[in-house]
Amino acid sequence: MSNPLELTSFEHLDLRLAMLVSNQMRLDGSLEILRPPDARQDYRPLVETSHNIIQEIQELLDSSFEKLSLPLDKRLNDQEQQLNNPDWMEELQTALNQAAVMADSLRRLPSVSQQQFESFGFFLCHWVTNFRKSNRYASTWWRQQHEKRIQPLQSSLHSVVEDRSLQAQLEEVFGQLLYVLCLIRYSQQLLKTCRDRQPLILMMVRCNECAQGVLAQMEELHQAASTRNADLKEALSWSSCALKLEVRRVLKGDLRHLDAEINSNSCYDRLDRAIGILLNGFDNTVRHLLNSFDPNFDGSRFLGDLREQYHKSCLLRDSLQNLKIAVEGVEESPSDKSLSSLRQSIQDFPEQAFASLYRRDQRVIEKFSRQVEASDPQGLGFKAHQFQSFLATLLIEVKNRSVFSHFEQPSYVS
Repeated sequence: MSNPLELTSFEHLDLRLAMLVSNQMRLDGSLEILRPPDARQDYRPLVETSHNIIQEIQELLDSSFEKLSLPLDKRLNDQEQQLNNPDWMEELQTALNQAAVMADSLRRLPSVSQQQFESFGFFLCHWVTNFRKSNRYASTWWRQQHEKRIQPLQSSLHSVVEDRSLQAQLEEVFGQLLYVLCLIRYSQQLLKTCRDRQPLILMMVRCNECAQGVLAQMEELHQAASTRNADLKEALSWSSCALKLEVRRVLKGDLRHLDAEINSNSCYDRLDRAIGILLNGFDNTVRHLLNSFDPNFDGSRFLGDLREQYHKSCLLRDSLQNLKIAVEGVEESPSDKSLSSLRQSIQDFPEQAFASLYRRDQRVIEKFSRQVEASDPQGLGFKAHQFQSFLATLLIEVKNRSVFSHFEQPSYVS
C-alpha cells in the first residue's frame, strides 16, 4: 500500500490555488504572519510570485489530466460521470490563462503600486476562491481522495464510537489532521530545496489556515461528544488542548511578522523551527488519538516508524552530551590535550544526528567548530563557556522530545 500521507494530484492543485489566493490576501491585515500593506512598497515581486504559481498550476493541470480522469473501463455512476467530465479543468485553465496574461503585463512595468496589485488580486481572489468553494466536481474529487486515506483507519475509529453521526465527524477530523500533516511534510521538503522564501511563507499561510480549521472541527466534535461518548470526549480534550498550544506557539512566535524579516538566514531558521513544531504537534495528536481508540494499531505506514525516530533522538542526545563534556574540559582546564579532545568530539559528531537539529542550532555548532579550529586553548575559554551554556539548553530541549515518553520513564525527560 502506498503512503496515505502523500499528497494526491488534486491536493497539489488545491494547495497551489490556496497559495495563489494567500499571495493576494497579504493586503489583509488579519493575516498576522504577513506584514501590513505599505503604499510606498513596490508590489512587482509579488506579481512575479503570483505569475510563477499560476505557471506551476497550469503545468500541474497539463501533467495531471489523465491522472485526474477515472479509468474508462470502470462502470461510472452519475456522480462519477460528472467528475470525469473535464469541463471544470477547462474552466480553471481558461481563468488561469487570463490571469497569466494580466500578470505578464504587470511584470513588464517598472514598478507595481498597491492599487494595481489590489486590482489584479481582486480578480484572482474572486475567481479562485469561488472555484475552490463551489466547484462540485473538484470538491467531489478531493472528497474521494480523503475517503481513501481514512479507509484503513475506520475499524479503529469505530471501535469506541458507535454513533453514526459522531463517526462521520471523527473521520472528517482525522482526514483533516492527516491532510495538514501532508502539507507540513511538503513544507519541510520545500524548505530544503527552495531558494525563494516567498513560496515558503505562503505555504505556512496555508498550513495555518488548515490548522485553524481542524482545531475548530475538533472543538465541535468535543462538544458533540460531551453528552454522547465520554471516551471520545476525554481523548479529544487532551489532544485539542495540546495541539492548540503548539499552533498558537508557532503563530505568535516563529511566524509572527515573518515577511518583515530582513535577514534571510533568520527567516529560514524561523520557518524551519515552525515546521518542526507543527510536524511534531500534529504527529503526536494523530498517534495519541489512534492509541486512545486502538492501542494495538500500527500507525507506522501512516506516520513513520516511531522506534526509528527514537533511535535518532537517542543518537542526537548522546552526541550532544559527549560534545558538552568535551567543551567543559576546555572550559575547566584549557590545554592542548583538552582542545584535541574537543576537536575529536566535533569530528565524531554523527551527520545523521546533526541533520536532525533545527537549522538555527546547526549554525551555532558550525560557528563554534570554526572557532575551535582557529583558536588556541587559552583563547577559547570564554567562547567555550558560552557554547557550554548553549549545549545545556539544547540538551534540555532534546531530552524533552515527546518520543522519549513512549519508550522511557517520564522521570528521565523531566
